[in-house]
Amino acid sequence: MSLLYPGYLILAFTFAGPLLGLSLGIREGAGVNELPKLYATGLATNLLALAAAFAVFLGMPMLLVALGIDRRWDRLKMKLPLFGPAYRAIHGARFFTSLAMGLGAGVEISRTVTLALRSTGSAELAAAAGPIVARIRRGSSLAESLESMPVLDPISLGAIAIGERTGTLDDTLERLADESADSAMRRCKVLAVAGVAVLTAAAFAVILKGLLAVILGPIADYFRQIGDI
Repeated sequence: MSLLYPGYLILAFTFAGPLLGLSLGIREGAGVNELPKLYATGLATNLLALAAAFAVFLGMPMLLVALGIDRRWDRLKMKLPLFGPAYRAIHGARFFTSLAMGLGAGVEISRTVTLALRSTGSAELAAAAGPIVARIRRGSSLAESLESMPVLDPISLGAIAIGERTGTLDDTLERLADESADSAMRRCKVLAVAGVAVLTAAAFAVILKGLLAVILGPIADYFRQIGDI
């Protein structure tokens, strides 16, 4: 629910922001008949900016794939200071869940690992399926084959190795999936709160700047006219 507040501020700025332009227009001598045109122009400008922002946000994944840099982008995301741990936890939760489901259903391990890597939604991890499956087919254990995955830490790999030796791999993967999901949820909550704070501060700054321009503009014009005299 806290994420709705920045959305409310964005909508308020989009539709109520052009009203500030009316005050500026009146101060600059605009007639009554010109006010609807001023509001419509300001509203159209804000809507175009909002549509462009949404288009960039929604079309970015397709653009990255078209440019062939989706793997490098995924690699960069997992190394970011604040967002990287959250991305790795999300990918780990998806991987462990899919792997546990596949092995529990009796699917062949190499195929299960390939599908689990694809289920993460990461182009970097999906591309790592080939080397991992090759190591499994050469006789390496699952834990040894997964050592190159950047989303797995030594503790998770150790738990997988113990699960393989003790025959409790299914339970171990389910436990790791739950732990990764909990970690991802905690990190995403922190990022959500930080994002709300940043968006709220930015929206207030823009609105405050417009209000100050309306309130202090006539005063500045007055002193400017005195200085010209």
